[in-house]
Order: sequence, then structure tokens, then C-alpha cells
Amino acid sequence: MDVILHVGAHKTASTHLQRMLRGARAALDEAGVAMFTPNELRLPEGLPLEPALAGDAGAAEALRAAMAGAGSRLVVSEENLLGPSMRPEAPGVLYPHAERRLAAFLEATGLGSVRLMLAVREPVDWLISSHAQRMMAGRWIGFDAFVDGFDPRSLAWSGYVERLMAVPGVTGCDVWRVEDWPGVLPAVLGRMLPEGLVPAVRLLPGVTHAGLSARALALMAEARPAPTDREARRAVALAARGRFPKGPENPAPAPFAPALVAESAAAHAADLARLAALPGVTLLHPAAGLRG
Repeated sequence: MDVILHVGAHKTASTHLQRMLRGARAALDEAGVAMFTPNELRLPEGLPLEPALAGDAGAAEALRAAMAGAGSRLVVSEENLLGPSMRPEAPGVLYPHAERRLAAFLEATGLGSVRLMLAVREPVDWLISSHAQRMMAGRWIGFDAFVDGFDPRSLAWSGYVERLMAVPGVTGCDVWRVEDWPGVLPAVLGRMLPEGLVPAVRLLPGVTHAGLSARALALMAEARPAPTDREARRAVALAARGRFPKGPENPAPAPFAPALVAESAAAHAADLARLAALPGVTLLHPAAGLRG
């Protein structure tokens, strides 16, 4: 059985891809492709992924049994599989719990060799978008406090992928830039699904989780919901995003100086070159389809 693990990263159109895959479930089922997304892996309705990763033997057995019934290919797409992208106890480290959680997943499920798939994003945009997502979730925090320990010029996706590739059982990793979405989608699906199934997946219009404009953030700053009332904060954020949706008329915030943005873009380009040169890594492109 071929096993594909799509592990995000967060804020790289993962939910958009999952929605498209679920829309093609009938065709995938008919072709013998078993698929697990957050809908199937997050409690209370889904399988006990988190308890299994924490060492719960019963949860691991339930997860193993569910995935053992897969056909010729198993596709798991869950951006939370490798844990939070940033943690205060590990400043500057991308996904500090990734290796441990990936190894725990492989042990819990009894899966053998797996191939990883993930998208990356220019660090300045990724940090701004990640902060917006935190705010939309009702966990309000100032941008400077949020990025504490992260300099976008030194944020290296290549180092993150190298750590994942060192986990026993990982045979390769397909990577693409979210900036190439949706042009890179055929190449992504071509690596994720058996031959002939790509046309069954239909592109969905729009953005699944829109970010926040600078004007929306300013409007939120005027509100005074209780710090512990996340529901009220989520409602304020949703209303602000609706009033000032991010776009040409309402641009995203620009918390970094232009010179730093340019330096980050140059560093990211060099990091992508390092990433593409890693053994076992394939960088997907929209024009040529595959390189690596």
C-alpha cells in the first residue's frame, strides 16, 4: 500500500485542498484510495488521533484498524499532525515537535514507508497570515509578541524538511510553494493520487480561510471583549474581516520594514534552492510539472 502524508504546512491552502479531495471521495473510493482528513481525524466526531499520538494504546488500535482497511493507496491530509508551528519554549524553531509526533504516528498506525507532502510559503507572508489566523481564533496577541524569536530572514523550510526526512520510515517529500497555487495543483494531485484520478478533483473558487486586512485589525483593536472570552473575540474578528475584507482596497498589514522584506525574499529564494537539493525531496512547479 502506498502511503501519502500531507502535513500542511499551516496557512498554505491545506483546508482548500482537503475540501477538493473530499468532493472527489466517491471517485477515490471506487479507485481504492482511502482518505483521512481533519473531518475524520479530529474528535469528537473523528478518530482519536491526538490520544494515539500521546500514547493511548486503545486510541492507537482504533487508528491502526481504520487505516489498515485502506486499498492500494492511503492519503492522510492533516496539518495538525506535526503539532503547532511555533512554540514559546522553542523560539525560532519551526514545528518543534514535528519529528516526535511523526514517529509516534508511524508507530501508532503501524505504517511502514511513507512519503510526505507539504507546501511552504514566503516567511514574511507566512508570519503575517499565521498571526491573522491566531487572531481569528480568538487568541489575540500583538504581532511583535507573536513572532518573538522568529526572524523571517532566517526562517528555513529546508531545515524543517531535513528534520522530517531523518525520521525512520520517511522515503521522500514532495514540496510546493503556496504562491504557485492553484497552478501547481495538477502536479500536487499527480503525486498524491494514482494515475487517472486527477480530473476527478475539481478546483474550488475563492479562499477557504481569508486573512485580516490592516483596517480589520485596527477595528478589532477598538473592541474590548474580555481577554478570556474567545467566542466574543472570534465574533469581533469575523465582523471586522467582513467589514474590511483583505484585498486591493484593504491591504494586509505591513509590520516589517521594506528592506527586511526584500532580504527575507532573497533568503527564501536561497532556502528553496537548498530545499530542492535535499536527497529525496522533489520541488513541484506549475509550468514544468516536476523538478528535483
